[in-house]
Amino acid sequence: PAAVIIDVMLPEGPLAGLELMRQAHFHENAAVPHVVISSRNDWQARLAAVRSGAAAYLVKPVDIAALDEHLQRCTNPDLKAPYRVLVVDDDAPLAGYYAETLTAAGMDAKAITEPALLLDAMAQLQQEIVLMDLHMPGCSGIEAMRVLRQDPQFTSLPVLFVSSETSVVQQQSAMQCGAEDFLQKPISDANLIMAVTVRAERFRSLTTLIRQDSLTGLLNHVSFKLRLEVEVDRCRRSHETMSLAMIDIDHFKKVNDTYGHPQGDRVIKGLAQLLQKRLRKSDIIGRYGGEEFVVAMPNTPPPLATMILNELLERFGSLLFETTQGEFACTFSGGVAAIPPLESTASLTRAADIALYNAKHSGRNRIETYVKAD
Repeated sequence: PAAVIIDVMLPEGPLAGLELMRQAHFHENAAVPHVVISSRNDWQARLAAVRSGAAAYLVKPVDIAALDEHLQRCTNPDLKAPYRVLVVDDDAPLAGYYAETLTAAGMDAKAITEPALLLDAMAQLQQEIVLMDLHMPGCSGIEAMRVLRQDPQFTSLPVLFVSSETSVVQQQSAMQCGAEDFLQKPISDANLIMAVTVRAERFRSLTTLIRQDSLTGLLNHVSFKLRLEVEVDRCRRSHETMSLAMIDIDHFKKVNDTYGHPQGDRVIKGLAQLLQKRLRKSDIIGRYGGEEFVVAMPNTPPPLATMILNELLERFGSLLFETTQGEFACTFSGGVAAIPPLESTASLTRAADIALYNAKHSGRNRIETYVKAD
């Protein structure tokens, strides 16, 4: 199977499920991705799950959205985008070799030989880590890093210095200037790949924590607004259409008051998951706050955006959320605006919000499109 969902406890014993997975791995001579579920939440059961190679451990009652997320992660390991690395070294053959080595390891690595090209390369490629020579003619690696740090978006970008410099004082000086690490030349391919992978993974994880909403994994309010500004500028330059949709769950306070905030969180995660699965990868989805979501849909005129949202409206309304008090369903309302005719991020957001307000006051569970008043 692509994956297994298994309980810790089976009729054969309190840890029989994990023993069964161990036997399966032994007979197949390969590890089957598996997610463990259990009513047990003790150390012994969790430790046994780790030793079985479990991808996740979920305590009953199981959060279905979380289970789905873990299954997608363990059955689609290639979904993670390759790490983006920029190599800066005046030695062209060596810079090319480093880039080729990292590319062969599955990364997206580019090389430049002129520090003066650093800012342009970063703006174009948006690399996640820089591998830089310490000694370069005309500009040292430390100076190049300081120029890079002048841009606020690169203040926390990891920079690894690579040099044949043997002076401990010089190495410490480089580290004190804000470098992530100092790698001594010559460096083996394996050590190079490991050093870059560890730092890039840490940078990506921290960036994700900063940008994403903790409950849904969608972009948070600030990150979405920044992405939207970039997308609006792009649409204006290329004369393309983009629709913006504001979505709000109907009577959400009543859900929290009746069923409790944990159930309210399940509703929010349920809608977030539906948006992620139905919409395109090019669509930008964010949690705007509370029970409100926002979606930017490039190359999508308002009629098409409205049709897609009405389909989502129908699907979301058919979801049933189980509680000890019985099942319940939810609906949402939405407002759509587009660029053009609107021209700025502020006017686009304001128009979508007005359309959402109209949907709420027209009975909810509907999508309204912004119409400019005469």
